[in-house]
Amino acid sequence: MTIGIERGSVRVSGMDADVITAAAIAAGAIGPTEIATDAIDADALAADAVTEIAAGVWSALISLGAIPQRATKTVTFSGAAGLGAVGNVPLFTVAGEVEILRIVPYVVASLTEAGQTTPTISLGVTNAAALFIALTPILDMDTGEFWTEATAGNVANSGVLIPAALKDVAVTSDINATVVDDPVTGGVLRVDVYWRNLSSVSSVVPA
Repeated sequence: MTIGIERGSVRVSGMDADVITAAAIAAGAIGPTEIATDAIDADALAADAVTEIAAGVWSALISLGAIPQRATKTVTFSGAAGLGAVGNVPLFTVAGEVEILRIVPYVVASLTEAGQTTPTISLGVTNAAALFIALTPILDMDTGEFWTEATAGNVANSGVLIPAALKDVAVTSDINATVVDDPVTGGVLRVDVYWRNLSSVSSVVPA
């Protein structure tokens, strides 16, 4: 791996503002010698070099999939399209191939409905709506609960083991929740995803 350092980086904190002034330039008091000896802070130039090297290394490690990344999405349900209406609730847009190291849904506020039929909701990806969690009655999903299975406990959890279905899953398509039977008209759900690259150009971003 080769990392290049661009010459001529601008670092404001490395310049002595007391030396270079418009008046000094107009008076001819500033020339190459003054700039070389007074205006450039060697420590600042060294810091620039370290920063550029570190940024290059960090970027390379992310590209290689060596460093996990995090994406988070919070949905406030209203029953509108994409926000609880029957069908998809977009969560994350996925580009390329990624490994979902773990995905953790958390009920910030109890999910509610206004119809005669209790809505159910699943968590998955495009063309596999229940890849992570099968259809779950929303009335079992209460404030403070980690949603990790279709038989939601209807109680707040102080801690829960992340099940295998929510870990180490390779995906190439968008992550969605899917509402069935009736709209979800209230409540808040947060979903956190920890992921890493499997291809050179890949990403997971909130939808």
